[in-house]
Amino acid sequence: ERKAAKKEQTSGKEEEPKPKEGTKCQSQVISEFARSQFPYFLCSTTTDDSTEQPKEQIFFENAGGSQVAQVVIDSITASLSFRHRAVVGTRTKKAARETFQRLLGARPIDPIVLGANASSLLSSLADLYVQLGLLTENDEIVISSENHLANVQPWERAARSVGATIRWWTPVGSYQELSSSCANLEDLLNANTRIVTLPHASNVLGQMRDIEGLTRAIKQKTLGRAHVVVDGVAASPHVFANVNRLQADWYVVSGHKLFGPHVGGLYGRKDGAVDEILEVSGTTSEDCSDVVYPLLEKGTVNYEGCAGIVGLGQYIDSLACCNIQSGHGNTRNRQPLQHAGESSQRSSTRPNILEPSLTIENANEGYANIRIVEEPLAEALLEGLRQFPMVKIIEGNEKEFGSVMRLPIVSWLHENIAVENIYNICDKNGISCRVSSFLCTQMLADGFGFDIEKGFLRVSLAHYNTMHEVHCFLECLKTIPGFV
Repeated sequence: ERKAAKKEQTSGKEEEPKPKEGTKCQSQVISEFARSQFPYFLCSTTTDDSTEQPKEQIFFENAGGSQVAQVVIDSITASLSFRHRAVVGTRTKKAARETFQRLLGARPIDPIVLGANASSLLSSLADLYVQLGLLTENDEIVISSENHLANVQPWERAARSVGATIRWWTPVGSYQELSSSCANLEDLLNANTRIVTLPHASNVLGQMRDIEGLTRAIKQKTLGRAHVVVDGVAASPHVFANVNRLQADWYVVSGHKLFGPHVGGLYGRKDGAVDEILEVSGTTSEDCSDVVYPLLEKGTVNYEGCAGIVGLGQYIDSLACCNIQSGHGNTRNRQPLQHAGESSQRSSTRPNILEPSLTIENANEGYANIRIVEEPLAEALLEGLRQFPMVKIIEGNEKEFGSVMRLPIVSWLHENIAVENIYNICDKNGISCRVSSFLCTQMLADGFGFDIEKGFLRVSLAHYNTMHEVHCFLECLKTIPGFV
């Protein structure tokens, strides 16, 4: 430790963080390919007030809304350029559902409900439980305190509507004054439990839950009666959901957090909650689309957005083979994507928005490549922030918390400097991050001891970010008076 300290003092400048040995070549290939596919990185420079020298713009606000791939933009343009609702629109909508199925690892029999975003879909879902009598006054709803409010408020409203009981799973913090809460999930479950709402990953903590294990425990304890509703918005840009393995009843994502358009997708498990909806509706057909979609989809689906989802599938598909020099990916029957900025020269190569190109296998492979890039980035960011004694990272103890993966979403505070001041300095230096409480629950704020009104600073990365950008961010923090 003394040698390390001496080396740091004599060098005067910390060495730039490096990815794990053995993954550097792969991660560089993947991130360079990814950056070539996003128009943002063609013009991501800013100019400081005091100089004419442009600076590279660093985008670390991906959890709030990612950048959009060129093929997604081209697909939306293709839809807008040739509109025929009954033919092209209908086929594009079908292709978007199939793309979401493969992106999430769902089966062809599992419906994908399309909507404006995750919040509106969860709201419609909660209303449907009331409308069909699937939730009654004798039922209980268990809500995780780690949830985004999008997976909280609709269920609170549904409970008030029918007189059901809300119980809180609060794995962090002590709430003895609240008799309806508990740190142990299984202690909250019983024969009356009807709904359990969970996040696959917290948009604040950046830590993933073992949804497969939790769902198994919930189903066993409630004898299969409880329906598990999972918010996958924060997790879906980083990991392959594999919803068929998770066994949850519902899983929701938002395209605009996932390198795509503002379109939400809600997966429903056919041999789970969906079958109960069909039974209540008096339908026994294997094809549930005639029942489920009219119940949950409000108005005309955004066909241009659907085209963008098909384009998103093409982008994830391309990620599966972008490191083929290492022997990864299947390039059969795949047309290589051109770089962003070339769309004006390729009118003859308009993307196919009528047929999904993505397969489940390539979705899994594409996400595996995302993890190759993001794991060392998250590690370097966390290690870099932990070197500052006055920085408090908002996170749970990995073992006690039960986290199965750490995502590159890091929320933090400084003991002496207001987060707004830190944000302003980052912004001045071309680094995009964000200060907010990000619609978290009051219980999460109380459990981790932060002020929900003042919020905290969140830094969120994606697979197109680089180790150099992480290094620049950490160096920027060192220039703030009183930070170290």
